[in-house]
Amino acid sequence: MAKIVSAGVILKETIVSVPHIPIQYSRISFLPNKIFNGIGGHAHNMSLAMQYLGDEVTLFSMIGKDENPVTFEPADLPVKLTKMELAQNLSATPCAVVLFDEDMRQQRVDDFKDAAEHQVDIEKFKEEIKDADLVLLSNATFCVELAEIAKAAGKKIAVNMRTNLPDEREFNTRLLE
Repeated sequence: MAKIVSAGVILKETIVSVPHIPIQYSRISFLPNKIFNGIGGHAHNMSLAMQYLGDEVTLFSMIGKDENPVTFEPADLPVKLTKMELAQNLSATPCAVVLFDEDMRQQRVDDFKDAAEHQVDIEKFKEEIKDADLVLLSNATFCVELAEIAKAAGKKIAVNMRTNLPDEREFNTRLLE
């Protein structure tokens, strides 16, 4: 079992199963049992997957100032994270709406709120990575500083980049250097 420290965006997701993407305009659509709400985000999903595989995972992320951290530990999940360090410093919790169709094509709208302007607790992060086997980061703006800290500490780093489009390459390269 490895000790992993993970960091990145955690968000509230609304997932909607639609017949086709793009969706046809309709002022109101009725989709019984096709709308789901939950917790998501790269860091949350990666952390749960590693925990499920038997690793010990501590997740660092940020949520809205008015949010209850317990909300991000749903009771119905088959696996629980070892530890969550959720800084309550954002104006609101990041959120997303994800549409997917019968062919599993997806259209996603993300709103990371003001996450790019804030940071997790750096001192707690430094303490937590001391005996970590791996630091697992998302390609979120606040993770650049965490990557530098982990590198300076001589830690093995893995970065989850969902995309590497031309306009993202300069940013992604900063995480990988």
